[in-house]
Amino acid sequence: MVSVDDGDAILMAKKLAWELGLGVGISSGANFLGALKVQNELGAEAVVVTVFPDDNKQYLSTDLLKDEPIKKGYLSPEVDLLGFHAQKRVCVTCCDPEECVDSGRLEFSEKVNLLPCFQRKFG
Repeated sequence: MVSVDDGDAILMAKKLAWELGLGVGISSGANFLGALKVQNELGAEAVVVTVFPDDNKQYLSTDLLKDEPIKKGYLSPEVDLLGFHAQKRVCVTCCDPEECVDSGRLEFSEKVNLLPCFQRKFG
């Protein structure tokens, strides 16, 4: 587990919205900061992945939209957001992953070893 201050998570969620247009919630801001902390521990060459588990809709009347003071030790003010890349989820219930790889819709260096969709095969 990685500890992230609530205020820092709020600031990060706001930053993700303002700078990248990602309407994420406070948990997503916390996940992003947690991933950064892990990468800082592992080194610049480490690849760390996280997910954004929520959107900002449920937070529109909460602290997410209030002023949040920047406190000493917060990581979010130090973060420069340069961009993002959304990866299509490979779902074996709605596509044949090998077709996605072959068509270039998914970028994998190896073939995906998943079974094709049962519904598409027999539906």
